[in-house]
Amino acid sequence: MKRFIYCLFAIALLWGCKSASESAPNAFTINGAMRGGDGITLYLQRYEAGEFVNLDSTEIENEKFIFSGILDVPQRFYISPKNKDSKKSFFMGTGKIQISAHLDSLSDAVITGSSLEDEFNAFEKGLSVFKDKEQAIITMYWAADSAGDDEEKNAAIQLMDGIDEEKKEHVKTYLKTHNSSPVSAYLAFSYLSFEGGFENLDEIIASLDPALASSPYVKIMAERSAKLKQVAIGQPAVNFALESPTGEKISLDAFKGKYLLIDFWASWCGPCRRENPNVVAMYKELNGKDFEILGVSFDTDREKWLKAIEDDKLTWPHVSDLKGWSCEAGQLYAVNSIPHTVLLDKEGTIIAKDLRGEALRDKLDELLN
Repeated sequence: MKRFIYCLFAIALLWGCKSASESAPNAFTINGAMRGGDGITLYLQRYEAGEFVNLDSTEIENEKFIFSGILDVPQRFYISPKNKDSKKSFFMGTGKIQISAHLDSLSDAVITGSSLEDEFNAFEKGLSVFKDKEQAIITMYWAADSAGDDEEKNAAIQLMDGIDEEKKEHVKTYLKTHNSSPVSAYLAFSYLSFEGGFENLDEIIASLDPALASSPYVKIMAERSAKLKQVAIGQPAVNFALESPTGEKISLDAFKGKYLLIDFWASWCGPCRRENPNVVAMYKELNGKDFEILGVSFDTDREKWLKAIEDDKLTWPHVSDLKGWSCEAGQLYAVNSIPHTVLLDKEGTIIAKDLRGEALRDKLDELLN
């Protein structure tokens, strides 16, 4: 799940109006040509907290459009036509850039005038060797899936994990020679920051030029590191209170006096649902031995949440605020992938994280027997 949820972040931006002076040191102008787009409203967007946010809009006239404003920090943006699924992303700093595109093939737009976009594209071109390998592995996986060959599927997954590690090393090598570039801050965030604990994030930040501290991507990594330090092993658990399926507010502190497994999951999470039978079997054996589970759902659909609890026979307490990835408890515990577990001792201190299967059972046997 980690690979699909890496864009869930908030970006701070100082945004100016269209009439901003082009002589301002941090002014930008986007001049565009959009064939086939007359009369269409075009949005300038950024990706924030899991969704695209409109920053500005304009109407395409005579196949031309323009955006201008004040940009405090270089970062990645998008243009998107109203009522269309297509988008074009690009790296934008200050100054003037040009975009040339056709409404029906926006992803093929040509962007000139942005040295940061040129740098980003050069980096992406260097990743082509990895993309070719990934495509071959994907083909291998689906062929094995069609043949019902689980051994071959697992081999494909292991190969893909290996490619991921190669890509990370490629990014690390790039950062060593481009550590002051805003593009490097984005690449570090995108490729390196979603695995490991705060130690990993602090190491990434330290590898970048201090001048990049104002980059939104560096700020996000620093904020996540601070959150992870608050919920690190050995720290007292951060309390929260969410509603149960019956509407009762259940507080984390209410479970003190028992070992507690906080299980972050969702009805739509395949790995979570596949793990549930193992947790159910373990719970039946350990229930009544000073042990409890609290399920915290990242669902947004109440009925699907309740149906999954019933279908999977999850008889322990459950809570959710039905805010998906914006779940209050998930934010407090810096959860960026599920399933995710946090194990507390009887005093409410965090003693382990991400234990599942035999590792979880062995730890509980150690504590309870």
